[in-house]
Amino acid sequence: MVYPLSGLLSMAVFYIVTWVVVRVSLALFIAAQSLGMVAGSLVMDAFGAFGAPSHEITAPRVLGVTIVVVGVVVVRTSR
Repeated sequence: MVYPLSGLLSMAVFYIVTWVVVRVSLALFIAAQSLGMVAGSLVMDAFGAFGAPSHEITAPRVLGVTIVVVGVVVVRTSR
C-alpha cells in the first residue's frame, strides 16, 4: 500500500510545484523553498528531531535565516 501512495503523493507534488512556478516565477519559488528548508532545519535542530542531538538557536543561526529572508524579499520585489 505504501508504493502507490508514494507515487500519488509524488504526482501531487509535481503538479503543485508546476502550478506555483508558473504563477510566481522559478527564482521566487527556489528562494522560498530555500527559506523553508533553512528555517525548518533551525527548528528541527533546536528540538533534536529524528533522534539527532539538539543544538541551541544562536545569533549566527538566526542571522543566517534573516539573510535568506532578505534574499526572498529581494527576489520578490525585483520583479
